[in-house]
Amino acid sequence: MRVSTSWFNLNATLQMQNQQSQLAKTQEQVASGKRIVRPSDDPIGSVQALELGRALQKNEQFDRNATIAQNRLQTQESTLTEVGDILQRARELTVQGANGSQGNDSRQFIANELRELRQSLIDLANTKDSSDNFIFAGYRGGTQPFSPTPDGVTYNGDEGQRTLQIGPNRFVTDGNPGSEVFMRIREGNGTFKVEAGEDNQGTGVIKNSSIRDLQDWTGDSYEIEILADGEYEVRDSVGDVVETGVFASGETIGFSGIEFIIDGNPEEGDLFEVTPSRNSSIFNTFDRLIDAFETPVSNSRDRTRQLNEINRSLDDTDQAISRMLEVRSETGARLKAVEDQMSVNDGARLDLETTKSGIEDLDYAEAITRLNQQQVGLQAAQQAYVRVQGLSLFNFM
Repeated sequence: MRVSTSWFNLNATLQMQNQQSQLAKTQEQVASGKRIVRPSDDPIGSVQALELGRALQKNEQFDRNATIAQNRLQTQESTLTEVGDILQRARELTVQGANGSQGNDSRQFIANELRELRQSLIDLANTKDSSDNFIFAGYRGGTQPFSPTPDGVTYNGDEGQRTLQIGPNRFVTDGNPGSEVFMRIREGNGTFKVEAGEDNQGTGVIKNSSIRDLQDWTGDSYEIEILADGEYEVRDSVGDVVETGVFASGETIGFSGIEFIIDGNPEEGDLFEVTPSRNSSIFNTFDRLIDAFETPVSNSRDRTRQLNEINRSLDDTDQAISRMLEVRSETGARLKAVEDQMSVNDGARLDLETTKSGIEDLDYAEAITRLNQQQVGLQAAQQAYVRVQGLSLFNFM
């Protein structure tokens, strides 16, 4: 069979073009560092690499969310620490002001410092995060959550708590609304509070209210009245007598699972009211303390009223301190969860990257060897074609 010159040239050209194509592909792989440059290089591997790439993108989003949550929670934690310091200072000043050696002038100085602490408290409650959003405003991050009013302090945020996904099956709340932190402080000892009647004439001062047996506490309101013969009578909200006794200063009065002490000498007809604790704000506690210390004391009745207000505010301050510790504990637990998940995400990212690299990354040693072989093969084919192309009988005639 004879091979025509045109067919020989065509075949040689196609062979060299194929070798050039393979060489170009190898050069492209070496330049990119990838074994799979386009899907046609390895269809199955391309799909696997694409899925792994999407998983890595999700992982990166989880890490971004975790960083956002971590920053906000760290800001909240440091803010609550400062709030706790302010409350501790307010408690110290309150105990100092309750001392009988303090006069009207010194108590006014205490009131002045409490007013400055109250303003610092409002400033902290309006703290912003690194994105310039208020951390205690709920979903309304662009709205200042707390603003002073003639009647106290108003909350302008909402009850929202933003939840971020920080892992495939892990979500975390990145903060607490200000209403929950600053406006829902339980009064008294957290279960009930005891207050002296406004028209009391004696010197009865309430102290040390506590729960004796929570199962016996009914949650009802009670009124204690001092009677003519030095006895006292306890009536429930419908007027039924539930307890009687002989009053003695400093001795415990107990009924319905609760107990407290009345110091001093209340007079006949003086009343003391027990009511279930309700929610109040930290700012209201400061306002009552400031008012108590700014009110001049000129007689024993004034002093008794002041001490009762101080003792009540001390209980409320202790409740506020406990509330800050609770929220700080919640915040710390969330921070720990975020840190743990970030470590998990790091491990997952490393596994994904390793698997993806094994599928699509180039083996440089093999690729360089193949590149050299293809270059040598192409050069040999080109030289052979030139030499064979030059063979002709006319060259020997």
